[in-house]
Amino acid sequence: MKNIKFDACKSISNILNKIEEYKVNKTQFSRELGMDRETLLNITLEKIKNPGIYTLAHIADYLEISIDELVGRRTPAQKNTNRSTFLSQNLQFEPTTYAEISKLITDYIEKNKITASFDQILNALDSIYDYSIKQNTKKPDTKFAYWILDKLFS
Repeated sequence: MKNIKFDACKSISNILNKIEEYKVNKTQFSRELGMDRETLLNITLEKIKNPGIYTLAHIADYLEISIDELVGRRTPAQKNTNRSTFLSQNLQFEPTTYAEISKLITDYIEKNKITASFDQILNALDSIYDYSIKQNTKKPDTKFAYWILDKLFS
């Protein structure tokens, strides 16, 4: 299982880069956002290492970018480039595993009455299938599958 670690310093650095890239005066920026200048200053000085989601959303909206772009995370389209790397490893396709994972996801969505986009479903399928294949099993790891589904759809 992949150990995902949030790098707050990298995110703060990326926020600063985005503000500078858009050539926004920090005083004007905080005023137009309706944000206390001190709060913005504390974010840029890394005194606030983990700004709240509403603050990030507000900054991202102002800069007309996604929160992912603001904090330096890869977008789903960028993550899909990993798919071609994975597929280029010339691994054997396991149709039974793929079908079982598809059924597991469908049952989960129906049971929990979730409205999901096609892209969300494909990302879930891709994550669970990749994990199962890398574990050298021909069966989906249901514990991992439910964990990732809970994360993706909660």
